[in-house]
Amino acid sequence: MKKFNPNHLHKLDSPKRREILPPDLPVKLFGFEPDSHIVDFGCGSGYFSVELAKAIGPNGLLYALDQRIEMLDALTERMESQGLENFRRLQNHEHEIPLGRSSVHGVFMATVYHELISPPLILREVTRVLKPGGRLMVIDWRPIEEEMGPELHHRIAPESVIQAAQEAGLEFCGEIGLHNSFFWLSFVKPDTHLIHE
Repeated sequence: MKKFNPNHLHKLDSPKRREILPPDLPVKLFGFEPDSHIVDFGCGSGYFSVELAKAIGPNGLLYALDQRIEMLDALTERMESQGLENFRRLQNHEHEIPLGRSSVHGVFMATVYHELISPPLILREVTRVLKPGGRLMVIDWRPIEEEMGPELHHRIAPESVIQAAQEAGLEFCGEIGLHNSFFWLSFVKPDTHLIHE
C-alpha cells in the first residue's frame, strides 16, 4: 500500500481539503460523547485531532497514533497552540494499537485505511481495544478516478472494509453522510463480544 509522504505535510491542511473535508465534519456526523477515550488512528499532523479533543472535553482523552515521529511533532504543536492538553501522542507500529484491552470508547480512522498493509490485523486490534458498545468510524476515498487524493489502484471499496470489520467481530451500523469522494462507515463492538487474544 502507498504511504503518505511526510514531505507533503502541507497538503493535509490545504484550503481545498478544508473545503471538501472540514476538520469538524467527523464530529458533526459521528458525534463524540464528552469524557470519552478516543483513538485517532493515523492522526498525521492532527488535522481532525483538535476538533475531536474539543468534542470529548477536558475530562476525555484523545490517543493520537501515528508511525511517524514528524507527524506526531506536528500534531503536538497544533494541539498545544490550541491550548489542548487532553491528548496523548503514541508512536505505533503497523499492526498494533499500544493500548489495553477494552480501554477506549471509539477508534477513528480518516483516509488511512487504504494505506494499511494488513487491514484484518488492525481491525482485530481495534476490536481488542474497544469497550463493548464502542465504535469504529472510518472515512476513506471512494474507489473512483479523480484528480485529488490517491490513485484509483490504491483506493479501497467500502464493501471490503465492511466485510473485514465484520470478520473482526464488529457490527456494521451504516454509512453516514454522502460525499462523491469519500465514504463514511460506522461500526460497533457488540456488548456480548468475547475478545480472544
